[in-house]
Amino acid sequence: MNLNEQIDELLERSRYIRAIGPTTEDFMRWRDSTEELLADAVGDDHPVMASYREAIGPRESLDAEGLQIHGPFGMAPRLIAAEDVLRTLVTS
Repeated sequence: MNLNEQIDELLERSRYIRAIGPTTEDFMRWRDSTEELLADAVGDDHPVMASYREAIGPRESLDAEGLQIHGPFGMAPRLIAAEDVLRTLVTS
């Protein structure tokens, strides 16, 4: 599976978990798998990684536990912001 296909799957999964009202665990699992894919694809020091980390919010479990779904710092806006970052990597 190429990078575009992997990103498409992540985007689809993000839309799905937003639609079902994700638990913090769903969010963190998606966040971690996405970060792993991006690190493998572009490297940990790439500007896309910085953009992704900024979009998705804190990495530490204690800081991310109990996130609300909506609101300016909720899971849904973070997922949407991360989707925007992922779309920058998709090639035609």
